[in-house]
Amino acid sequence: MADEITRLEAQYVNKSNLESLLQSLFGSTYEVNEGRGIIEVTAARQLTRDEIKSVTNNA
Repeated sequence: MADEITRLEAQYVNKSNLESLLQSLFGSTYEVNEGRGIIEVTAARQLTRDEIKSVTNNA
């Protein structure tokens, strides 16, 4: 199964909350890359709207 990418605007993301969420959902089977103001999360599935809201400041 191919991994899915979720892109988030870095300025709105609480990175500590994101890390905790990803660990609880995916264990160690995810990757996070950041560049040009975007955080890309690569995991078994995309994050849901509610999951994204739980780690962002403007949602």
